[in-house]
Amino acid sequence: MADGNGLEENEESDDISQLPVEQGQITEADIESMVQECSHEYSDLLNTMDQINDWMNDIEKKNDNLQSQLKELLESSREVRKEFQASEQSQSSNSQPDNNIPNINMKDDATKEG
Repeated sequence: MADGNGLEENEESDDISQLPVEQGQITEADIESMVQECSHEYSDLLNTMDQINDWMNDIEKKNDNLQSQLKELLESSREVRKEFQASEQSQSSNSQPDNNIPNINMKDDATKEG
């Protein structure tokens, strides 16, 4: 019943009855060997995942450290800015004349006399 496209033949090869277990071709030793291989692969996978986890923990610690350093830098920057603003205000108040001292204009006095 092949129609020339090979689908019938592929369907037969995919049939469950064609599995070696059904035909008795896989022995118990073969199964044990496959289990051991899978066990080794699983163990290797777990080791790799543990290593990735350790790296992620290290990255997280470094990130936390950087974050705390940035917070300290920000606070320090704020303090420096406040100090700078305070010093600017004190300098500007020192350079402005005091309103309690009368402003004596010598030119106006000279014109009044003459």
